[in-house]
Amino acid sequence: MTLECLMAFTVTDDHRRQRKVYQSLQGWQKDDPSVIRAALTEKMLEAGSKLARTVTAMLGPIKEVERIPDSKPQYTQ
Repeated sequence: MTLECLMAFTVTDDHRRQRKVYQSLQGWQKDDPSVIRAALTEKMLEAGSKLARTVTAMLGPIKEVERIPDSKPQYTQ
């Protein structure tokens, strides 16, 4: 596994999710960081979604923390 692939798994701290995604990937997909990031972030909330706007209205603004090339941005309050 390349360093880029390992870094792709860091988009989430959820070890169970990381393991599940790794086990679900085909052999060639395990060598593609963009596929790994996409699989790990597919269920993450989009910033412009109705739910995200509702949560923002209730809890305050959300700041972008990190943007990884070829992936969705990660957000935190």
